[in-house]
Order: sequence, then C-alpha cells, then structure tokens
Amino acid sequence: KGSVTVASFEQVWKTNPGSILLVDVRDPKEVAAGTIKGSTNIPMNELEKKLDTLPTDKPVVFVCGTGARSGEAYDTVKTLGGKAQVYFLDADTKFNADGSYMMVAKK
Repeated sequence: KGSVTVASFEQVWKTNPGSILLVDVRDPKEVAAGTIKGSTNIPMNELEKKLDTLPTDKPVVFVCGTGARSGEAYDTVKTLGGKAQVYFLDADTKFNADGSYMMVAKK
C-alpha cells in the first residue's frame, strides 16, 4: 500500500518531472555519492521536522536504495497525519554521480 511501480514512476518522471516531488530519504553522505537528478534530499532522521515543507498540491514520492527507508518515510507521514499525498518506490535503486539511476522493482 502506497508503493508506486517503477514503470509508472519512470513514465511520469520522464514525461512530466515537475508534476511530482521526488524525495531521496538517504543520508547526505549517500546522496553526495549519487542521486536522481531533480530529486530533493530530506534524510529519514529529519523528515518528521520537515513534514510541513512537503507540498500538498502534488504527489510526493520517496526513494532510497532498497525501498526500506522510502517505505518508512511513507509510514512516518501517514502516522503523523501529514497532509501531503505520499507514495514510495519499493525498488532496488543504484544511484550514479551524474544524476542517472538504475531501478529494479522488488520481486
């Protein structure tokens, strides 16, 4: 529940990236090594404090390397009653320094 398929994410991200906010919930050190170009970094340990900064006028999609922290981010927003429309990618994601990525859906 709350997860977005890799195919539907990639379709939206390639055709209309401005229609969603992609939030990388990994630690800044991990993000510095590579992230998806155009994403915003809000580390998991800061998410609770930054709930009010999430937009309510477009969907927010959380991403991390394995889907574990992005799922936790989704649960955190839902549990704390955040107003944002949130989803998460349950996928194995390899982030490259140039902003590109490879994403494989969990089986």
